[in-house]
Amino acid sequence: MDVYELSNENVSINFSKNEAIVFYSWLAKFNDLDLEKDFESEVEQQLLWNIEASFEKVLSEPFMQNFDEILKDARHTLKIEK
Repeated sequence: MDVYELSNENVSINFSKNEAIVFYSWLAKFNDLDLEKDFESEVEQQLLWNIEASFEKVLSEPFMQNFDEILKDARHTLKIEK
């Protein structure tokens, strides 16, 4: 039987700015839901919180007063690019 050795290598995923804004918005809403019982492990929930925090470090838009408009524009642009 092969044993897979875990490593602490980093994995990067690239998002366009519009993709990051839309995904962050969805993730923040998802993280606000009370779904603790739906996770197999609390590690999964913590991971999603960590991803949300990572987006907050690189995006200023969610903290802007006109974020709803920014989000609407990002969704619209992504629809067009599709």
